Amino acid sequence: MTTTLGRTLAAHQRKIAADTAALARATQSYADVTVNTGRTDGPFLSSRMRAALERLGDDIATARRRVRALPRDTPGRSRAYAALGALADGYAALEESLQAMGTQQGIDAAASAAERLETGSEQLASLRRFL
Repeated sequence: MTTTLGRTLAAHQRKIAADTAALARATQSYADVTVNTGRTDGPFLSSRMRAALERLGDDIATARRRVRALPRDTPGRSRAYAALGALADGYAALEESLQAMGTQQGIDAAASAAERLETGSEQLASLRRFL
């Protein structure tokens, strides 16, 4: 039996996964072009990557609103909300790191993104018992 939280997250999980895959494809494509042309200056961020990051942000924000709208006594609600927040912060830091590629700010943002995305992923994985 699927719980209320599980039903709420299911559609958004698929969207977030699809957005993440689109970001990975756009990043690989941009990396290939960068290597082939020898371009190493400026931000490492294409319009496709920006669009994928924007969709991710929108879908995570929608999922957070839907989770927050659940009754307060819903098992796992606050944990799911926090996990989605960590993912949102992680993807925002990732975008910042790509815009500042090759600078200390970019390095710091990349480290922050990795930490936040790992935290969010771990938190979501720990929700399995509530779904």
